[in-house]
Amino acid sequence: CGGSLINDRFILTAAHCVEDKQLSIYEAVMGVHNVAKVGNSNPTDLTGEPYGQTSKISRIKVFKNYQSGSMTRNDIALLKLATPVKFTKQVSPVCLPVHQNVYSQAPMDSVVMGWGITETGSPSDVLKEAVLKVINADQCRKESQYPAGQITDEMVCAENPGKDSCQGDSGGPLVVKGTSFYTQLGIVSFGNDCAKPGFPGVYTSVPSFVNYIYTVTRGGMYCKNPNLGQ
Repeated sequence: CGGSLINDRFILTAAHCVEDKQLSIYEAVMGVHNVAKVGNSNPTDLTGEPYGQTSKISRIKVFKNYQSGSMTRNDIALLKLATPVKFTKQVSPVCLPVHQNVYSQAPMDSVVMGWGITETGSPSDVLKEAVLKVINADQCRKESQYPAGQITDEMVCAENPGKDSCQGDSGGPLVVKGTSFYTQLGIVSFGNDCAKPGFPGVYTSVPSFVNYIYTVTRGGMYCKNPNLGQ
């Protein structure tokens, strides 16, 4: 699974990625573009600056009303890092929207990223991204072929013919690119196959849970984007 760093101690991900609460089985890896290099000691970029950072997980906080299965609900979790992250040019927190009416601007271009399954049928070693069009929950219910009741107001959809998040991308971010930062709108949650016509990717809506995130992390959101959603 993927996740996104929201401050120096917390990662935002999908609840279905951490249903097993055994802390010892999880480790966060940050700042690595090629996951084939994970485990190498002190990987460096061309400048010689160390960029790979790892941390054990000290706490898993799954949203109390998370529901798994065919009617997934509230698919969001926060992971507390045992070791605070050192911010570098390769490792920095994503911005979070501070307004919940962000989808009044939909449809808008967004980017999903991860190391999940590609068109070859295998996971990617290097981080991939796809540009998608965000559509709000109302539009998704009207335009998609998902069963009635499956898309809730706490979700958002995104699509682009032939492009989608896929298995292995779960928990990763759906973001809007700014001039010098990314703002996260969604968390990869579920879909019906990958890039299947009539079934856009479904994401947990981050704006719907900003207050929850703020409470769990005790206000530790290091990057807020007050402009998105105004």
